[in-house]
Amino acid sequence: LFAGLSFIGVQTTTLLASLGVAGLVVGFALQDSISNLFAGIAILASRPYDVDDTVEAAGVVGRVRAMGLWNTTIVTFDARRLLVPNRNIWGSNVENRSAETNRRVEAVARIGYDTDLQHAMVVLQQLLEGDPRVLDEPAPTVWVSRLAESWVEVKLWPWVKTEDWWSMYSDLPRLVRLRLAEEGIEVPVPRRDVTTRPADVSGPRQGPDGG
Repeated sequence: LFAGLSFIGVQTTTLLASLGVAGLVVGFALQDSISNLFAGIAILASRPYDVDDTVEAAGVVGRVRAMGLWNTTIVTFDARRLLVPNRNIWGSNVENRSAETNRRVEAVARIGYDTDLQHAMVVLQQLLEGDPRVLDEPAPTVWVSRLAESWVEVKLWPWVKTEDWWSMYSDLPRLVRLRLAEEGIEVPVPRRDVTTRPADVSGPRQGPDGG
């Protein structure tokens, strides 16, 4: 086209410069849209998540409602609908919480130093094994994670189906507290041992006249 215009006598140098400037302006104006477009194509091609998956991406946690070329629609658990630019998602860590069949739940129990630790761990193990949501394989685990100042910290790791994860996560602390109470195992609270001693009253004494 430019060769033809030049052949008929049109000065194409100015036209080329104008088109170059216009292209630069348009490129800057559309750079975000173009980034979102290419990120959307990459997401649709690699499929790190799908519609109805629960994800954490670009600082947003919720369920994917729709996937587009320019943005992804995520509905949070408090029913807020967010349009997240695809370039923000593609440039961040993406956690798909629905991708795996099973998930592990974690809870912490406090056992006092004056309590039979082995008995308490057996009680907690039986609690997990008796819950129908807990899977036999991988087997649930109860283990000592830390020796704190006033208690022994015991962690509970049951495995459940992904669809049961939230109900187990929200129920487990309550179930642990009730089961320990049934067994007469008290939950310790932070405690400080304070030792007092008489004040030091020794030293030179002055007489009535100050001597």
